[in-house]
Amino acid sequence: MQAFGSSDNVLNANVTTENKIVKTGRTKALGVVLNTTATGGDFHLKDGGASGTVRFKYKTSGTTSGGNPIVIMFPGPIQFTSDLCVAFTTEHVEVCSVFFT
Repeated sequence: MQAFGSSDNVLNANVTTENKIVKTGRTKALGVVLNTTATGGDFHLKDGGASGTVRFKYKTSGTTSGGNPIVIMFPGPIQFTSDLCVAFTTEHVEVCSVFFT
Protein backbone atom coordinates (compact mmCIF):
# COMPACT_ATOMS: atom_id res chain seq x y z
CA MET A 1 0.00 0.00 0.00
CA GLN A 2 1.29 3.42 -0.90
CA ALA A 3 1.74 5.93 1.89
CA PHE A 4 1.98 9.66 1.47
CA GLY A 5 5.59 10.71 1.22
CA SER A 6 6.63 7.44 -0.45
CA SER A 7 8.92 7.33 -3.45
CA ASP A 8 6.11 6.36 -5.88
CA ASN A 9 5.29 9.07 -8.40
CA VAL A 10 1.59 9.85 -8.73
CA LEU A 11 0.56 10.35 -12.35
CA ASN A 12 -2.62 11.79 -13.85
CA ALA A 13 -4.38 11.17 -17.16
CA ASN A 14 -7.32 13.21 -18.45
CA VAL A 15 -9.71 11.14 -20.55
CA THR A 16 -12.36 12.52 -22.91
CA THR A 17 -12.88 9.47 -25.16
CA GLU A 18 -14.62 6.16 -24.55
CA ASN A 19 -12.68 2.99 -23.59
CA LYS A 20 -9.20 4.47 -23.36
CA ILE A 21 -6.15 2.70 -21.96
CA VAL A 22 -4.36 5.25 -19.77
CA LYS A 23 -1.52 3.00 -18.57
CA THR A 24 -0.16 -0.18 -20.08
CA GLY A 25 1.21 -2.85 -17.82
CA ARG A 26 1.01 -3.16 -14.04
CA THR A 27 -0.23 -0.13 -12.08
CA LYS A 28 -2.34 1.02 -9.13
CA ALA A 29 -5.29 3.42 -9.39
CA LEU A 30 -5.60 5.90 -6.52
CA GLY A 31 -8.73 7.86 -7.44
CA VAL A 32 -10.80 9.59 -10.10
CA VAL A 33 -12.44 12.96 -10.75
CA LEU A 34 -15.54 12.94 -12.96
CA ASN A 35 -17.33 15.74 -14.77
CA THR A 36 -20.77 14.32 -15.49
CA THR A 37 -23.71 15.28 -17.71
CA ALA A 38 -27.49 15.17 -17.21
CA THR A 39 -27.57 11.55 -18.40
CA GLY A 40 -26.89 8.71 -15.95
CA GLY A 41 -24.71 5.71 -16.75
CA ASP A 42 -21.85 3.47 -15.65
CA PHE A 43 -18.22 4.47 -15.22
CA HIS A 44 -15.70 1.61 -15.06
CA LEU A 45 -12.00 1.11 -14.48
CA LYS A 46 -11.04 -2.15 -16.18
CA ASP A 47 -8.00 -4.39 -15.95
CA GLY A 48 -6.89 -5.65 -19.37
CA GLY A 49 -8.45 -3.21 -21.82
CA ALA A 50 -12.01 -2.48 -22.94
CA SER A 51 -13.16 -6.10 -22.56
CA GLY A 52 -11.18 -6.67 -19.35
CA THR A 53 -12.22 -7.27 -15.75
CA VAL A 54 -14.09 -4.44 -14.02
CA ARG A 55 -12.08 -3.41 -10.93
CA PHE A 56 -14.13 -0.28 -10.09
CA LYS A 57 -17.69 0.64 -11.01
CA TYR A 58 -19.57 3.86 -10.31
CA LYS A 59 -23.07 4.76 -11.47
CA THR A 60 -23.46 8.42 -12.38
CA SER A 61 -26.73 9.95 -11.21
CA GLY A 62 -27.71 11.92 -14.28
CA THR A 63 -26.98 15.24 -12.59
CA THR A 64 -24.67 17.67 -14.34
CA SER A 65 -21.61 18.21 -12.15
CA GLY A 66 -20.75 21.54 -13.79
CA GLY A 67 -18.17 23.36 -11.65
CA ASN A 68 -18.46 20.72 -8.89
CA PRO A 69 -16.85 17.54 -10.21
CA ILE A 70 -17.26 14.23 -8.42
CA VAL A 71 -14.04 13.37 -6.56
CA ILE A 72 -13.51 9.73 -5.58
CA MET A 73 -10.34 8.84 -3.68
CA PHE A 74 -10.04 5.11 -3.05
CA PRO A 75 -9.41 3.98 0.55
CA GLY A 76 -6.49 1.94 -0.81
CA PRO A 77 -4.91 1.54 -4.26
CA ILE A 78 -6.71 -0.69 -6.77
CA GLN A 79 -4.21 -3.06 -8.41
CA PHE A 80 -4.24 -3.53 -12.20
CA THR A 81 -2.09 -6.38 -13.50
CA SER A 82 -2.48 -5.56 -17.20
CA ASP A 83 -3.76 -2.35 -18.81
CA LEU A 84 -5.68 0.31 -16.86
CA CYS A 85 -8.66 1.16 -19.07
CA VAL A 86 -11.21 3.89 -18.42
CA ALA A 87 -14.66 2.94 -19.78
CA PHE A 88 -17.65 5.28 -20.04
CA THR A 89 -19.83 6.87 -22.68
CA THR A 90 -19.46 10.54 -23.48
CA GLU A 91 -23.23 10.93 -23.06
CA HIS A 92 -22.80 10.74 -19.26
CA VAL A 93 -19.16 11.65 -18.55
CA GLU A 94 -17.54 14.62 -20.29
CA VAL A 95 -14.07 14.22 -18.84
CA CYS A 96 -12.39 12.00 -16.29
CA SER A 97 -9.08 12.42 -14.50
CA VAL A 98 -7.47 9.22 -13.24
CA PHE A 99 -4.69 9.24 -10.63
CA PHE A 100 -2.34 6.25 -10.65
CA THR A 101 1.21 5.15 -9.91
